[in-house]
Amino acid sequence: MGVFTRVEPDDVAAKAAPFSAPRPLRASAQVLKLDTRTEIDNFARANARATASDAWQTAAWDYYDEVGEVKYAFGVVANTISRIRVYAGVVTDPERPPEGIENVNDLTPGLLECVQAGMKKLETGPGGMPALLRDLTLNICVPGEGYLVQIPERVGSELPETWAIYSSDAVKVDAQGQVALKLSPHDRPSDFTVLPKNAYVGRIWRNHPRYANEADSSMRGLLGLLEELMLLNRAVRATARSRLNAGMIYVPDGLSVARAEATPYTEDNDSTYGPDAAPAGTGDDEDEFEQELIDAMTTPIQDEDSAAAVVPLIVRGPAELGDAIKQFKFERSFDPALATRAETVLDRILMGLDIPKEIVKGMESIKFANAVVIDDQFFRANVEPIVLLIVDALTTVYLHQYIVAHKFTREQAERVVVWYDPANVIVRPNKSQDATDGFDRYALSAAAWRQAHGFSEADAPDNNEVLTRLVISKGQLPDQLTEALLRVFAPDLMNAARAGNPDAAGNLPPEVQQALGVPPSEAPAPPAAPPPVPMENAQPTPEPDIPAPPYATPRQPDEPVTPAPLPKKVGNPAA
Repeated sequence: MGVFTRVEPDDVAAKAAPFSAPRPLRASAQVLKLDTRTEIDNFARANARATASDAWQTAAWDYYDEVGEVKYAFGVVANTISRIRVYAGVVTDPERPPEGIENVNDLTPGLLECVQAGMKKLETGPGGMPALLRDLTLNICVPGEGYLVQIPERVGSELPETWAIYSSDAVKVDAQGQVALKLSPHDRPSDFTVLPKNAYVGRIWRNHPRYANEADSSMRGLLGLLEELMLLNRAVRATARSRLNAGMIYVPDGLSVARAEATPYTEDNDSTYGPDAAPAGTGDDEDEFEQELIDAMTTPIQDEDSAAAVVPLIVRGPAELGDAIKQFKFERSFDPALATRAETVLDRILMGLDIPKEIVKGMESIKFANAVVIDDQFFRANVEPIVLLIVDALTTVYLHQYIVAHKFTREQAERVVVWYDPANVIVRPNKSQDATDGFDRYALSAAAWRQAHGFSEADAPDNNEVLTRLVISKGQLPDQLTEALLRVFAPDLMNAARAGNPDAAGNLPPEVQQALGVPPSEAPAPPAAPPPVPMENAQPTPEPDIPAPPYATPRQPDEPVTPAPLPKKVGNPAA
């Protein structure tokens, strides 16, 4: 599933928020100077305190790795932000997005080249800018903070300068007081990558509303529920593992495996044993029977082509011993309350994340119209605040610092900001249906319809196919319309018909010619109306001679009018 938002029909391009848009999340950033011993000591003490008191960040990473729903939720946000284009701009109007710096003419000489070089450095890490944005988003969402680290080019190592995002667990201070990178959880201090004094380290965090220097994230308030979910999952796993054993089988003495040379068991040969003789199924016979039984159960597992996979083991013995064979299972029964509680806890966790739970649990129960609204809310309420936090932090902790370091003033640096363009993320959610609606309303061409549905021009029907479909769908057509269609779609056939019968081709009506796009100069003139008749020569129109009905007889002038008799009533006279 990608992430989309609603775009109105008259809005052809996605728009970023204006520079003055409110920030739901406040970005905090700080540059760590590696050549200052005091700052390194402060960072070491803060790192030690964070390891002891902020153990929630370690737990948050652990639950991120163990709970698939949490990992998927933050992965959706991170992947979405990684597709957003980040650029350097100049604020010309606070009520509009910043203008691209290459489109601004009143810049200080050299500032454009400096900014472009600085933005290009952010793309030197593995994966470029998309990977940097994705890693920074995950660090903001899970532990609430991350570090923008520069590893300068080392002379003789042939390794270029790189910029990347590292977690707070990866940036450490070693025993010699040097800032180093711990790139693996199993690395010892001797394996750390020590940063040189001229390296750049900037901390970016989502500050806690209570203590501004502490990091915060939505995972911090969900640790209890995540721990409960893991306990419920372990209980279910323990129950499932208890069912993996085959249990115990009880076989009474006196049974043996049937063999071809074995003597059939009868009451007579049962009496051959003396009072001191051992019955069948004891001693060596018992051990042999157990081995045969184990082999019959395990052989099909080792060899699927074995006959034991389809032929049961035949056992002989007294009839009353058959009912004594029993199997005991050592298993725990599943508690339906555990599954119900786990589902409830998972819903509460998804409600507490910075993402609608419908994105994680799917939209199979949501109508498309509602899905469009959810996607719009997802970007505006969940993705865009994190994007604003990231661009503000990169502006403060990196771009302004870079510009000032290249001999520009603070005022000149503050004109430039890092901003975003969501055009690669915000698209119409149902473009194919919109194209169909536009085609039906004669607003789009057939080529645009095919492009929206993923077809090429090679898939377009030819004129003969269009004519055939029209005839099949419409049935019999008027003669004039048939001739007009033949002129457009089958001109060769029409010319052949005219050559055989020149008198059969009459002029088409003007409205048909206009519908076919014939210029008015080439359209036939309408037939002339008959000339008017002068009034003095006009003859009165004779009245039509309407014959009298056959049953009517002429009435004399002095004959009285006799009313017609009323119709007789039909039915019961007493009614």
